[in-house]
Amino acid sequence: MDTSAEPPDLRALLAHERPLRALCRALVQSASDGDDLAQETWLAALRRPPERAPRAWLRRVARNLAARHERSAARRARREA
Repeated sequence: MDTSAEPPDLRALLAHERPLRALCRALVQSASDGDDLAQETWLAALRRPPERAPRAWLRRVARNLAARHERSAARRARREA
């Protein structure tokens, strides 16, 4: 891990909190799952902060995490069937 990298500008990221949470809830159809997805997205942002365009980056990360969750749920349903 590169420790010389600049820390993320938390204020700039948090300016996108409301739209990100709304997107996450819409992606997973459940408020609680949406909150979990938003939390995972924020963790990703803290681990590897976006270099530019934080809103687009956050949206893409949320969509990728939601798709991963869907694939995982589909595999679990097939195993259990």
